Amino acid sequence: MQVEFNCYQATIQDIEPGVFFAAAVGGETTFCLSVQPDSAQTAPNLLTLWPGHPGLKNKIGLLNGSVISGQPILVYPEAKIVPSPNSRHLRLDPFRSTPVGSLLIKENEFFIQAATGNGSKAYSCRNGAASTASVAPFTSVLFASWEIMIAGPGGEPHTLCVIDVTVDESHPVDIFS
Repeated sequence: MQVEFNCYQATIQDIEPGVFFAAAVGGETTFCLSVQPDSAQTAPNLLTLWPGHPGLKNKIGLLNGSVISGQPILVYPEAKIVPSPNSRHLRLDPFRSTPVGSLLIKENEFFIQAATGNGSKAYSCRNGAASTASVAPFTSVLFASWEIMIAGPGGEPHTLCVIDVTVDESHPVDIFS
């Protein structure tokens, strides 16, 4: 019998930065993006995308790759990030700071804004690099809702998770703090 599901098992040490995968983090299946390690490490670090970082109130956050070292992970090599086309989720006007969990586009590169424990930082979706150039709020386009999709059976799109940092305007909350 043939299985139609494009994924494979690996460990964090086996993959490169910029790869989407699922791992057990804090006893829960968590969707993650591998990002470049700190200079002293060899394995990538990870962004805990969904349901988020257990130590950061489930916000998208940076986690040291050694936390899942040696554990099996499920890699989705053809996963795609799909920004919401809804104008309600798009910020083109200047904004004063970037909410954690936002998807940003600057020129032709996408970034994910993540909590680091000491503030937040934007990480490239392409190669997992922390942004060294300014991904400043005044020069970027922000998507407040986006999803991770894979091809399901027959090539039909299948949503793995939805990230949404949209605020209900009838209950104003400062998402920029």
